[in-house]
Amino acid sequence: MRHAIYRLTTILTVLFTITFGFCEGMLYELDTVTSGTSPAGTSPWITATFSDAGSGKVNLDLSSANLSGAGYISLWYFNFDPVENINDLVFTRTDAGSITTPTISTSTDGYTLTGTGYFDIEFNFSTDFKGGNTMTYEISSLVSLTPSMFYFTDTTGNLQTEAEIQKIQGNNSGTIGAPAPEPKTYLMMATMIAFLMFIRHLKEKKEQNNII
Repeated sequence: MRHAIYRLTTILTVLFTITFGFCEGMLYELDTVTSGTSPAGTSPWITATFSDAGSGKVNLDLSSANLSGAGYISLWYFNFDPVENINDLVFTRTDAGSITTPTISTSTDGYTLTGTGYFDIEFNFSTDFKGGNTMTYEISSLVSLTPSMFYFTDTTGNLQTEAEIQKIQGNNSGTIGAPAPEPKTYLMMATMIAFLMFIRHLKEKKEQNNII
């Protein structure tokens, strides 16, 4: 069963989308070591951005801009809205880079790096996704997708995405992740969104009165 934080993040995201009329994207910064050796480079070592591609599709941009040394990304995990059918997702690579195309697998709560938190989507890379590289995918499905559908945590509720880095300081490895916001952060977001919706309501009411 999904952690209750899943529902909270979804509600907040939907409210945000309604308030502004769109949802530009979700940026994940993997800046926390979750196990093993810390990678070389500057935190956040790698980032992932889900953005609206139009026509019910989503772009996923993967970047290892701050990863350095011989380390490379071997595995990278993400989550998806548990209400939707994850097996309907289609991943199409759209960049013209020379990095080996990874194997992508999907299974609800089917993947884990540390044996605790489980994820839904697995990117299994070769050995050439090293520092300073990027990769882009277009994601489609039978339903219309939005970036918020990928804004979920692992089964512990602690991480929104996690990756494994190999060849750190020789043959060492480590895992890094993007921690989920603290509950107080959600409360602040909810308060801000409620305030913005109230302001929008007043503005619309004023415009209606002017028309009359």
